[in-house]
Amino acid sequence: MTCRISLFALSILLLTPPVSAQDAHESPTTDPVEAARDVPIIVTALPKEETRQSNSASRIPKKPRFTNQNVRSETGIAGLTPGSGMTPFAGENRTHRLRTVTCVGESDGEALGERAACLIWRAQEDITDGEVGLAKDVYRYLASSPDFTPAERLAGGNLLYELGVANEDDALREEALIRLLDAEALQGREATSARRTLVAMALKRKDNVLTIERLEDVVTYDPQDSRSLANLAVLMRQEGRDGAEVRMEQAIAAREANGSNVPKGWRDFLSLGS
Repeated sequence: MTCRISLFALSILLLTPPVSAQDAHESPTTDPVEAARDVPIIVTALPKEETRQSNSASRIPKKPRFTNQNVRSETGIAGLTPGSGMTPFAGENRTHRLRTVTCVGESDGEALGERAACLIWRAQEDITDGEVGLAKDVYRYLASSPDFTPAERLAGGNLLYELGVANEDDALREEALIRLLDAEALQGREATSARRTLVAMALKRKDNVLTIERLEDVVTYDPQDSRSLANLAVLMRQEGRDGAEVRMEQAIAAREANGSNVPKGWRDFLSLGS
């Protein structure tokens, strides 16, 4: 009997971030932005001793290996609301590594094809064998390669994110979100939540330059996000950039447009800048 891989079972609820293993001032050992530029190439092959006839049952576990679904991403961080993400790789050359994977597996579900299901099975076997690095490369390939459908890229990015959660690896979680956004695998509220989580991650590392870039991305997709506009204005002034007052005026206008109260500090920000 062929095993189905459910996209629902692989999905992540991007709502609030889990407790981090890193201190607020700590930077990740690996730069997740740079890591997200690397797309391993995984070649799949069927073992010579195995035939299609022996492939009647999938070897993919029926249940996802990672079950931590308590993932949220809209929690405020110390005066600046998390809010953004980025697709930073347009026009840049990605780096590649080649790996050949031999495995068997099928999926009769609509979300994942046979090759994607086979690769996921191989990655889960790698994890069982203690080869977490090999599993990461499989998930990276699934998330970022144009060889796969949006649903398959979503599955790969989600599994990479879950691996980061399971190993308390904030850099890997960040890399996974960048890959998901770059591949346009997330849509609507999930994409918004991912962008906001990325802002929170940059802010936590006290990387104001990256935080500004990611906040700019947030307000590009949601020009009425008044809190992100206000936070952007504050950071721009701190960094001595032009346009901080314009961003705060936009934040105030967005609040007024939906009938919400405008914090006094926002108007004070304008008076202090004049």
